[in-house]
Amino acid sequence: MTMMMGKSILIVEDEKVSCLFLSHCVTDMGHQVAGTATTGEEAIEKAGTLGPSLVIMDVGLKGEMSGAQVADIIYRRHRIPILFISAYTHEEICRTNTLPEVFDYLPKPIDGGQLEQKIAAIFDRKGE
Repeated sequence: MTMMMGKSILIVEDEKVSCLFLSHCVTDMGHQVAGTATTGEEAIEKAGTLGPSLVIMDVGLKGEMSGAQVADIIYRRHRIPILFISAYTHEEICRTNTLPEVFDYLPKPIDGGQLEQKIAAIFDRKGE
């Protein structure tokens, strides 16, 4: 068991299949899914009440707020690192969104191995 095992991760994804895949990957890595959210409002509430170590955030959410806006609020309030996921390239996202401090970005479709590397790198940077 490595030092990074057992962290809690909030998954914010409005596509059910993607959310299930991410949840499966996270638990296979030995982490816990703190919870899931499909809207920005729900994500903000759960980040505050659950206190996860990391938020995996889809940039394109249904509802009034984008993932970038939600991540900005979560990061400013709780200093929880964000791993953005999106079908869009990082450059396309930056053109249309002002991203808050981002620890990393992963393009869709998600590769489980790459996801594990990104999560490990985020926790390494945080010193966890």
